[in-house]
Amino acid sequence: MESMKAIDVRPRRPAARRAVRALLAFAAVSLSVTGGAAPPPMAAEFAFRWDPADGGPKTPEDVLAALGDLAPQSPEKYQVRYYDLQTPPSAPAGVAPILRERTKSHGKTQFRLKYRFPQPLTGAWSCPPGEEFEAEEEVDVSVGEGGKVSRVYSYACTVKSPTPPRSLKAVPRRCWAGMKRFTSGDFKVEEWSMPGGGRILEVSMPGTDTADDLEKFQQATGKLTGRGAKPSDRSKTELGSACP
Repeated sequence: MESMKAIDVRPRRPAARRAVRALLAFAAVSLSVTGGAAPPPMAAEFAFRWDPADGGPKTPEDVLAALGDLAPQSPEKYQVRYYDLQTPPSAPAGVAPILRERTKSHGKTQFRLKYRFPQPLTGAWSCPPGEEFEAEEEVDVSVGEGGKVSRVYSYACTVKSPTPPRSLKAVPRRCWAGMKRFTSGDFKVEEWSMPGGGRILEVSMPGTDTADDLEKFQQATGKLTGRGAKPSDRSKTELGSACP
């Protein structure tokens, strides 16, 4: 609207008056069609993961060096386990819920109930009642082979508790995954030890679902593919929940 304030809406000639009226009418129609300002971009987590046995940097320290000799903090260590459960009544329609338990070494346990969709939800959604859940919405942006970008829209309910919410009637799977996380600047580097054996490395970056943040992350992943990292299309949930 700032550009409209600069227009002289008191022209002296009839032709100029007609031009101004046409411009204002066009602006009004444009706002009507678009519904006003565009909605703000969603919060996003950008991720790139690979199996170091197939090439690329082999350790989190190698990854940080590839990204530019970033100085990491001391790593945080976690144990991760997934649960089987029925879909809660409060869940959005047509979703398979994911329940993850994550326990920090010598720290607290967090449970995260997650719903994932190929498109953003258009209606309201809510966490199950009876718990002090923290609700979150974000888009998971994965960079794959050839720079291909895929998006999954995630809606999550998180609670810190030593046990899973009783209302979910969740049954733990029999295996655990180990995870070690380094943080440096805008980036997180995680090393996952999978229950069936093997390791996965992942680089991630928080941001918003914008072209600028995507370009920034792709510049980082380019340094990893340049050193032989071959992106995996399998999620951490899929890999970490597969008990042998």
